[in-house]
Amino acid sequence: VASRYRKMLKMGMPEGAVIQKMVGEGVNKRIQDAVLSGGPPEAAAQTATPASPATKSSSLSEEDETVAGRYRKMLKMGMPEGAVMQKMTADGVAQ
Repeated sequence: VASRYRKMLKMGMPEGAVIQKMVGEGVNKRIQDAVLSGGPPEAAAQTATPASPATKSSSLSEEDETVAGRYRKMLKMGMPEGAVMQKMTADGVAQ
C-alpha cells in the first residue's frame, strides 16, 4: 500500500497532495506517517509519540483545545500555514 504513495512523492508530487490522497482513500495513520518519514510504520509511530504530550500542556480551555487540534493536525500533515489560516477564517474561528 505504502509503495504507491512513496512513488508519488518520488515523482515530485507535493506532500500535501499525497496526504490528501491517502486520507481520501482511508489509509491508516501509521502508514501515512511511514510514507512521509520514509521508514517502516513502527519507526514513524515511535517518532510521533513524543509530540503528543506537548500539546496537552496548553493554556486553552478543553473546548478551544478541541478546535485548535483540528488545525494543528492540518499543519502537522504539511499544509501551508496560510492555507490553514484561510480555513480557520472560513470556519469562523477567531485568531
